[in-house]
Amino acid sequence: RGAQQVGWEDGGAPEPSSPPPQQEEAGRVEEFPGSAPAPPVRQTLDGKELAEGGLKRKRTRWSAEETEMLSELVKKHGQGKWAAIHEEGYALWRLNNRSQVDLKDKFRNLEKAKRKSRG
Repeated sequence: RGAQQVGWEDGGAPEPSSPPPQQEEAGRVEEFPGSAPAPPVRQTLDGKELAEGGLKRKRTRWSAEETEMLSELVKKHGQGKWAAIHEEGYALWRLNNRSQVDLKDKFRNLEKAKRKSRG
């Protein structure tokens, strides 16, 4: 048995389709007709600044005050209670747009550095 050949209704080959409206030609991209270019996004909805390209926030170094407060609040509330820690230190965290995940990551890095210095 051989393979069956299936053709188009009119027996011919399909016509080549036209290129999409946004196609790169000679180093430039055409916009859709009548559309305005999208404005660059510089902040997330909660006000966090974005790095160039709009994918990541800009890094802000932790101050000694932030680091000390984080250590004190982890001792008070316990590791893993990031919502309680974030809420209590919110006045300081909001200055640099610190999230609960930022607190967790910083504490993890502090613990890692502490273990490394012990030997």
